[in-house]
This record gives sequence, C-alpha cells and structure tokens, in this order.
Amino acid sequence: MLKIINILFIAIIVLIPITENAFGNSSEPDKYDMTVIQTPEKDNRITKVMANNFYEGCLDTPYHGLSKDERLLFCACSSAALHAFMNYDEYLLLSESQKSELGYQEAYLKMMEKVFMPCVADPLYKQQQKECLKKKAPRELMNKTEIPNHIETLCDCSGQYVRKYIEEFGAYDVMEKLNIDVNEKDPLRALFRSSQVREQRGRSYEYCQVKMYNKERLQRGQSEGNR
Repeated sequence: MLKIINILFIAIIVLIPITENAFGNSSEPDKYDMTVIQTPEKDNRITKVMANNFYEGCLDTPYHGLSKDERLLFCACSSAALHAFMNYDEYLLLSESQKSELGYQEAYLKMMEKVFMPCVADPLYKQQQKECLKKKAPRELMNKTEIPNHIETLCDCSGQYVRKYIEEFGAYDVMEKLNIDVNEKDPLRALFRSSQVREQRGRSYEYCQVKMYNKERLQRGQSEGNR
C-alpha cells in the first residue's frame, strides 16, 4: 500500500504520460506516434513527456472492470510507475509491432509486474471488499462459526487476500491469458477474466473465515488460561 501511495505522490508532482501503442487505441494516433518520441534521459529512462503521453492514452482507454474514478487513479499510478521502473529500451519494445522481437515478453512481463499490477491491486481490494459485503455466501459462512458478527473484518481480509495475490501472481496470470487468447489486447480484462483470479477471489472467503476462527479460538484459550 505504501508503494502505491509513493507512486501516486510521484504522479502528482510530475504528472507523467508512452504512446497509444500497447495498451490502448487513441483517437489521436499522431499524438502517440513512436517515430516522434524523444531521446532517452541520461540514465536511459523514458522522458516525462513520453510518460505523460501514456497517461493521456490511458485515460482514453475504457479499461475493463474499472470505474471512471478508479481509472483516473490507475492511470496516474501506472504512468508514474512507468517512469520510475521502465527504461527507454524496454519502452520501445512494448509496441505491438515489436511483439515478435527478442525481449518483448520480458519487457511486457516487467510492465505487468512493476506498473500494472501494483496500480490495479488497490482498486481490486476495494471491489472485493464491497462485493463481499453484498454477498450472502460470506455471511452464511460466518454464521456457521462462533464469530457471526465480524463480517466487516472478514470482507477486509478478503480484499487484502486478493490484493496480495494480484501483486504477487497477477502478472503471470495475465501473461498466460494473453498467450492463450491472441485476440485479447486488454491486460486488465485478461486479469478479471483469469480463471485463477476468479478462483482466488472465491477462495478468499474461506481462507479468511478459517484465519479469523483460529485467531478467535487462540484468544479464548489464552483468556481462559489466564483465569
């Protein structure tokens, strides 16, 4: 979470955006023309102008599963992370026309690991938390235990579980999904439709219920032992 806050702080200071290219289709293709991008900075990092172009292209992309407000935060976070973690050479490889080039897969995976997944993890945490509070299954699960009134705690745990999974494994799930479905271009849609992610979102309820139940039993045992 601290990592995401730091990235957003950078975004507010420099408001940085790559091209139309790999992750969206802009209505102004010339604005994101790869042939007019600038030379890299001295440390081979992409320029702030290039990152700002990415930001603007990101805002024009209706990423699957994100609301307008979530997309604003995601785009600010991801453009800042792009400038912080991706170098100029990796950036050039992200164009769809470079897909067959050596190094494309490595650059794309790094983009998912360092940029997209950390920035989409927090919106997914909040979505999972809200979804949990609305569903009957988590409440029914809690009612079967000795701690039926802690649904808010369960749902926060469920959101945290999903966020951690996305940060650690989301990039690999996306890469697998994109390799299977060559027509899929939206990494976030691939993420939301990933069978592994859907499985983990469902599994989070039982994981958190068991975690809470064991914690409750431990606390009760300690309390009784102190009598």
